[in-house]
Amino acid sequence: MALMALLVSITGTALAASNAISFNTANLSINGKRIVDKGDVLESSAGAELPSIIRYTDSNGSATHYVSVRFLAEALGMDVSWRGSNSTIDVEAEGDAALYTMAPDNAGVIFDNGELEEITPLTSNSGKVILKETNQSDDPFESTLNPKEEDGDYISITVTNSGKYPLEFDLGRQLPSTNVTNPSAVPAGQSATRTIKINTWESIESKPVYFKVGNAEYITRSMDFTVEVRQFSK
Repeated sequence: MALMALLVSITGTALAASNAISFNTANLSINGKRIVDKGDVLESSAGAELPSIIRYTDSNGSATHYVSVRFLAEALGMDVSWRGSNSTIDVEAEGDAALYTMAPDNAGVIFDNGELEEITPLTSNSGKVILKETNQSDDPFESTLNPKEEDGDYISITVTNSGKYPLEFDLGRQLPSTNVTNPSAVPAGQSATRTIKINTWESIESKPVYFKVGNAEYITRSMDFTVEVRQFSK
């Protein structure tokens, strides 16, 4: 089955008017790189010709352009599949493309029946700085944290990305046999903070808070970021 789903670039009215549709009438560029020239056609997996761009002009004369979900997603390095059981187009990203779709935190995630929870990020100039590190290499930075209960139940980790590409920021717990984490993204040139609330202290030493900051999966390149970990009471 050829996937011919369409992605709306500008919201418009439903396709209703006659003689209002034209094909292959525009160029398409991604980050300045031309991937479609005006007049180009695409080819389905079965060898059929498909329009590269569909232009719909509504009754007010406003134009909306549509492109193939598969073509655009694959041009951005994403995998696309059709799930016929519930008529769903699945788009899965890898590398930087995955980071562009990630949230900056995972507030609401609970670890080990509520022993730890990630909450809405809190920033504080008070409390105790328990770790501060700068990384200017192609290796990720990872660490476990061993906070003291008297210093407060909240731990905020702030990553400042001074590089040109997004970073993956994994946060969770280190267990005896594996690390259980949830990923988030730190956009290029920006900072992101994630906050953990410790509800039960008994297992912190045996199952410490763990985090890792680095490139997206399958990517190796130099990074430039700082990490500051601050513990405090609310």
